[in-house]
Amino acid sequence: MEFKLNDTLGSFDAIVEFRGRSVDIRITNEDESQLESLVTDTLSFLTANFAELQQEIVDSLHSMCNDHWCDPANGRPQLPKTEFLAKLSLTTIDVEEFEDGGVLERALTLYYDDGRLFGGHAVMVFWPTLPERKSPDASIAG
Repeated sequence: MEFKLNDTLGSFDAIVEFRGRSVDIRITNEDESQLESLVTDTLSFLTANFAELQQEIVDSLHSMCNDHWCDPANGRPQLPKTEFLAKLSLTTIDVEEFEDGGVLERALTLYYDDGRLFGGHAVMVFWPTLPERKSPDASIAG
């Protein structure tokens, strides 16, 4: 895997395959020797917890989309959950890992193309995973 230093963001960037799609991954970590293992750990974590991730997106955003962003009179019908999820496309995974007071912390932020569901606003899911795994939190950004 080839990483490029992103001076603007202070991250190491690469392209990975996740669920059959190419996705940008950005890793903020000062130890370059850990980059590949962080990618492997992150993709394994997301694969193992994909159902929880999808459920959070549906729980947080599906009703908002149908109630406030859909307009059946103008050709934007309300969508069932499966069609709603199918329109979202994961584009970027940010992995931030740092030490705070001797405690290793890690958080993931996943960005999705909204498939024009939210007027071009990205869908963002923030998910702290270390030192204690917490629930993901989905919102729209931008």
